[in-house]
Amino acid sequence: MSFKKVANESLGIGINSPLACYFMRREEYIVYRIKFKNYLDAVKFLGDLAQIAERLGHHPDVELKYVNLVLKLTTHDAGNRVTDRDLALAREIDRLVESYRDRISAVE
Repeated sequence: MSFKKVANESLGIGINSPLACYFMRREEYIVYRIKFKNYLDAVKFLGDLAQIAERLGHHPDVELKYVNLVLKLTTHDAGNRVTDRDLALAREIDRLVESYRDRISAVE
């Protein structure tokens, strides 16, 4: 199953933005693919993200495979659409990614 990266002009997000949405079966997601330099940094990042998600009351779908972390943001209650709640969480993730910059080897 593959994802198609597309711009979402209605949200003011261009195709080259890290916030570009991915659409699959009429569902919208903001997807982050983050590769860490080691497993423990990935787990620590995820723990920090969990604190942020709890504070915002909005949680990403998470997949961690060794040093590769995939985050999908969508609002399930809105029919799997990207909403302001996802954008708020994405802004927080951007800040967190920046704070981990020296421990991350790649971000898509």
